[in-house]
Amino acid sequence: MEKIKTAQRKTLLYFIITAILAVFVLTGCAYSRNADTAYAKDFPPTTLSVRYGKTKNGSVYRAELTAVYENKGLFAQNIRITVHFKETGEKTVIIPRTDAGYSPAIVLADFTGDGAEEVFL
Repeated sequence: MEKIKTAQRKTLLYFIITAILAVFVLTGCAYSRNADTAYAKDFPPTTLSVRYGKTKNGSVYRAELTAVYENKGLFAQNIRITVHFKETGEKTVIIPRTDAGYSPAIVLADFTGDGAEEVFL
């Protein structure tokens, strides 16, 4: 009985991960290293959340989600995810293909099962 439950959990987890990755691939992301993030002077970016994760080799990184709110509502524009690597000091900026939306948030989790925590917007 326990084996069936474990198998069902694994299958469900597989489908959830596949669905999350499909959404990530379909929405697409443009990756750029050390990109300049130019925001309008009237609307400075707001830091929405900061999360800490680990790579496969155990290096710590910080993922910071920023966006611009022009009308003080829930709709954010110019969404950026900046990843700061602690050991090297390197910074990577991720610009989503669709860089606007309502109440954006990020999650760090091991979606692929390789031991590294990936960033999900």
